[in-house]
Amino acid sequence: MSKLEVMKQAVNELLQQHCLDAAVHIETDEGILSVNSHQVFSSASLIKVPILLTALREVEKGRLHLEEEVKGGLSVGGAGVLSALSPNPSFTWKDILTLMMIVSDNSATNWIIDRLEMETINRLIKSLNLEQTCLNRKMMDFQAIERGVNNLTSAYDMVQLLRVMKDKGRWIKDSYMLMESIMAKQQFTLLTAELEEESHPNISYGSKSGSLQGIQHDCAYFCHENKYVLAAVLTANLPNQMIGKQLISEIGMAIKRYII
Repeated sequence: MSKLEVMKQAVNELLQQHCLDAAVHIETDEGILSVNSHQVFSSASLIKVPILLTALREVEKGRLHLEEEVKGGLSVGGAGVLSALSPNPSFTWKDILTLMMIVSDNSATNWIIDRLEMETINRLIKSLNLEQTCLNRKMMDFQAIERGVNNLTSAYDMVQLLRVMKDKGRWIKDSYMLMESIMAKQQFTLLTAELEEESHPNISYGSKSGSLQGIQHDCAYFCHENKYVLAAVLTANLPNQMIGKQLISEIGMAIKRYII
């Protein structure tokens, strides 16, 4: 049995064992594992990945300047640090994007949505033919949530976004390097958690997680020598968050065994 088949078997056994509302999409240079990969989920903070890509596209077009000073806008709760700071803090757009991603700051996310406009972000999503992904509301918009308005995505779409991110030919070098740096500094990790606890100098990886009540997601890329893995695991209707975290972390271990 090939190493890829061993990984597929391990992931499928984990899904059967945990028996959750879950979707998995894993792409490697040797093949693909897809389970419910086009199922639509509330995206939680995974929607911040296409926001980052849109922002850096706008930088490359000269319509957004990373070093421009940004005066703080309206702060919201949830994940992040901006809501805990004094009123009207000053940052650059590079700072805002970094906070949006590495600590999943919701206030930073809303500031960049306002700057880019929702239509611009959804235009990029559509240009990539991502049929299950859409930004429909800002973070912590409880009125929209009460109306049933949610940001959406799928495991398949998240892997395609990672593929675009890792395609050096699509990006100016500075944009690519900034994305690499941001994705490698995540504070909330699941798929890559075990790699962070050990020393693997020949592996590069990055990730972005997302969670809401009853929802736990993560997406990540792994690169080792000539092998790569792009992965997304999405879960919903969880009786508690730890069950989702455990499943995603165990799938991350299976990926690590495959790629090393």
